[in-house]
Amino acid sequence: MAANLSNNTLQYTTARHFSVVYLIIIGIVGIVSNLLVVIVFAKYERLRTAANLFILNLAVCDIIISSLDSALSIPSTYSKRWIFSRTACVCYGFLHYFFISITVSTLAAISIDRFFHITKPTQVQTWRITRTRALGMLSVIYIYVLLFTFPPLTGWNSFVTEDYFYSGCYINYSDQDHKLQRSR
Repeated sequence: MAANLSNNTLQYTTARHFSVVYLIIIGIVGIVSNLLVVIVFAKYERLRTAANLFILNLAVCDIIISSLDSALSIPSTYSKRWIFSRTACVCYGFLHYFFISITVSTLAAISIDRFFHITKPTQVQTWRITRTRALGMLSVIYIYVLLFTFPPLTGWNSFVTEDYFYSGCYINYSDQDHKLQRSR
């Protein structure tokens, strides 16, 4: 029994250390590669097209997510507990959820742009994404995502620490499941 417990503790410690190394590598690669995208976008004017605004938005969101995870997830994973305040947990949870949702929604906008280029090649001018349309789509994305990521900040559900590696704070889905089961 004691050998079993010791083996499980060793496996957990090894997995946690592997996770920290993995998070550091992914954080560095995420920040550096996306920063290069932003620099290239700023340096070369011909790349500043309407469609590339979506790519720039993805890069900026990914820099924020990578920075957030590097600053808060790595130390907490290493320490085996969330080492920051409850307010930091809520901020991390909201920002993480917000920027990941922005990323997914931006990918959907890119797919809409590509859909029209492929299915309506003769009507490219009609369906073409202009700078104004791209900025409008991005504005709609930010408003849309804010509308469904903001409720946990107002008391509808909450952000809680992740239970296994304590790498971050996420929406407490189990609390909602519990409320649904009680109401049935």
